[in-house]
Amino acid sequence: MNKLKNKLRIAIQSKGRLNQSSLDFLASLGLKFTPKGRKLVVPCDNLDLDLLYLRSEDIPEYVSRGTADFGIVGENLLYEKKPKVKKLRKLGFGECKLIIAV
Repeated sequence: MNKLKNKLRIAIQSKGRLNQSSLDFLASLGLKFTPKGRKLVVPCDNLDLDLLYLRSEDIPEYVSRGTADFGIVGENLLYEKKPKVKKLRKLGFGECKLIIAV
């Protein structure tokens, strides 16, 4: 748990390809969040945790420093940034294709 509070904090993209899929995944776990406009931190309505809306590039750093307890981010950022975090599991969304055109 983060050192600042006793609440768990989950970091997701503030905008981008994984944002809605991340919200849908959290909803499938029974977590409910009321949208709060452009706020960075949104409390969960039915559990003692906060949702952090961050830039994709910042999520691994927030998790490695303990500001966020969990993060949902593309694996590419884990390979690029090499943060000291543990990948728990693939969530089954956000797949991408590499297409090379000449």
